[in-house]
Amino acid sequence: MTPIIIKLAEVLKRYNIKEKMVSRSFELDSDEELKYWLHPADAVTIKEVAGNEETSVQPYTDGSKHHQGVGSCAAVFIGSEMVAQLKLKLDSRCSNNQAEQLAIVKALEAIESLHEKSIYPCTATIFTDSSVTLDSFHNVNNHAYLVEGIRKRVANLERIEWKITFSWIKAHVRIYGNELADKLAKEAARSNGTSLAFNRGPKSTLNYEAADPSCNVHLGSRQLNNRPPAVPLYKDAHTQRDVLMQYIINKGSWLASKQELITNYSNFFSFFIESYNRV
Repeated sequence: MTPIIIKLAEVLKRYNIKEKMVSRSFELDSDEELKYWLHPADAVTIKEVAGNEETSVQPYTDGSKHHQGVGSCAAVFIGSEMVAQLKLKLDSRCSNNQAEQLAIVKALEAIESLHEKSIYPCTATIFTDSSVTLDSFHNVNNHAYLVEGIRKRVANLERIEWKITFSWIKAHVRIYGNELADKLAKEAARSNGTSLAFNRGPKSTLNYEAADPSCNVHLGSRQLNNRPPAVPLYKDAHTQRDVLMQYIINKGSWLASKQELITNYSNFFSFFIESYNRV
């Protein structure tokens, strides 16, 4: 079991990393707040088809990530004519899955813009070679910003009588739309001087940066009767005190039940207050 003093240090470490991300205009792709989720009455079922269903609009989407950057593309076709080509650059810390999801968001936005062009029937199949992305739509516990954005746009289109379906296609088997989207996504990833269309990194970014030894929170060496060292002093101590207090409010009941095992204190909250007062 992790000693409480180490756990508190981890909380502060992650808080410090998040603060640095904000200062670098970079956010974590946290789940959307409950109040922004679709109301159950408005929820839609993301429909998948085998790919042989005839539809009026066929967007092909793809994402790309390598050492030069992260890129995303949606190539939108009506029949054999490409009516929209969307190339986007993402923050280099974004994931390939996010690039795939952003491409679908932009494809849905393109379909919305086509609504005024008297397309009939109002049907569209969005093609992607990412099964992970399709799975994320069906995961009821996934409320990431882009996933919720896709659900909302599908719901909006269905309200105006569009029928939206998705189809998985195998990559690199000479399907023209897929090959084009792949090529354009790679071009977007390699582009320089392009403004970023998306800068919310996956939650795994926090774990990756937390593993960097330079981000470590160093605890003091002073002991209190062989008890864990108190939490150290920081420049923005007031803010971090608030972080510790919020953490302890959230976790206090569970930690209190483990008090003697973790802290050697007979009273957990006495231990916490002593550490808290030293911040």
